[in-house]
Amino acid sequence: MFHAFLLFIIGVLLGLANLKPTFFILTPLITPSLALLTFPDSSSSKLFKRLKLGWSFAFGYFLISLYWIPRCLLVNADQFLWLIPLTFFGIPAICALFMGASWALIPWMRFSGVLRVFLFALSWALMEAFLYLPVGGFPWSLLGYVWHRSLPIAQIAYPLTIHGLSFLTILWGSSYYIWCSKRSKTGAISSHLSPILIILVLFLSFLGAYFWGLSRLAKPTKMHDVPSLRIVQPNIPQKIKWHPDYQQINLKKILRLTYAPGYNSVDLIIWPEAALTYRLTPSLLQFITKPLSAQQYLITGILNDIKDDPLNVHNMLIALNNEGTIIDQYRKHHLVPFGEYVPASDFLSRYLSINLQTLAGGAIQTLSGSKPETITLGPMINFSPQICFETLFSNLVASNPSKPKWILNLTNDAWFGRSTGPHQHVQISRFRAIQSNLPLVRAASTGISAIIDNHGQIIQSLDSHVTGVIDYKKRPDPKIRSSLTGRL
Repeated sequence: MFHAFLLFIIGVLLGLANLKPTFFILTPLITPSLALLTFPDSSSSKLFKRLKLGWSFAFGYFLISLYWIPRCLLVNADQFLWLIPLTFFGIPAICALFMGASWALIPWMRFSGVLRVFLFALSWALMEAFLYLPVGGFPWSLLGYVWHRSLPIAQIAYPLTIHGLSFLTILWGSSYYIWCSKRSKTGAISSHLSPILIILVLFLSFLGAYFWGLSRLAKPTKMHDVPSLRIVQPNIPQKIKWHPDYQQINLKKILRLTYAPGYNSVDLIIWPEAALTYRLTPSLLQFITKPLSAQQYLITGILNDIKDDPLNVHNMLIALNNEGTIIDQYRKHHLVPFGEYVPASDFLSRYLSINLQTLAGGAIQTLSGSKPETITLGPMINFSPQICFETLFSNLVASNPSKPKWILNLTNDAWFGRSTGPHQHVQISRFRAIQSNLPLVRAASTGISAIIDNHGQIIQSLDSHVTGVIDYKKRPDPKIRSSLTGRL
């Protein structure tokens, strides 16, 4: 029990790295060694004990990393207040099961020295892989995301993926354990040089990653592939977003921001996820696009019912021309577990005698669409659509019918108020841009809206709970610019 509690505390310390204060970046460089040193001998060989200890470590990590999730239940507190304790402890507990499973599969505690470190890092990488598998997947607090504070190190996610960066983070954070592992009982450093050499290799790998990242950051970005656009951030509280008394007021606010001076100088106007709360009619679509020119497009998120059935909806992105015609559309493929659907609800409801689907959207059933395909609106607009937390999944960047030039993510983080959640979400978006090597445009209802280049650098942004627009002007292709400069 003592070891389990100690690992829980170490997990909490590691989880602090996912919070906003910058100095918490130090915790991943310390806590892996603490976890490794918790077991100085080869005990804990029993499978159930390994599972329990792995669960305790990860429970502490996810408890602090995901503390903000129950915040969404306060929007409808009269209905869901009772769920807050269950959500606060339950979601981290479920996520932690996969660390327990990885420790059960990889008995790193039986070994010592470098092999112990390698297997410990491998168990973490396996846990992150497991987070993609269960009930739709929720790979949120991956350890590699902490490097958003150091863009040079973050660039490693491009060749190695975010999981490779997490693996390296554990190795780098295990240096102190390696130093201690070859000390004699008297405390003198062993004459064997392997620990020093291994630590030197880890240090050089860190420096190598840093300077490689600097060299990548010095290269031209792909921002010339992003068209001139306007992102609208209406900053409408979730409490009134769907209220009938506020629908007209909300739409007027969005239109006022959309067609504020300067709108006619952009190619594309982007509204956030589910920005349009009315049912779709030709007259409505014509009304909201009337000021556009023939060369301009409007993209918005909507909840659209299926064959006039208001209880079955798709979370959608639609692209409109100046006549209000839907040129292209995308139906969200990867739904949010317990947010848009309850995993295995039909199966479980048979045994619990309650309709579990009412926990996710009440009586409304959100349906999944097909995987995203590249949307092309003329020669200048070519992107991969993503809605909400789909930005967590690298396999949801479209690759057909043609490779996109940038990623568009529509989201609504209003559910989570002023918590860490929206900040974590935008940092994940930065890594999606790095790993995909594509710029990412993010439109969020209450923020944080941002334009991110393919190196994860935020070019422009609007902070959380700010009303406004982002106007981005298309940049010239550096190859064309350098060619013209050479001719001159």
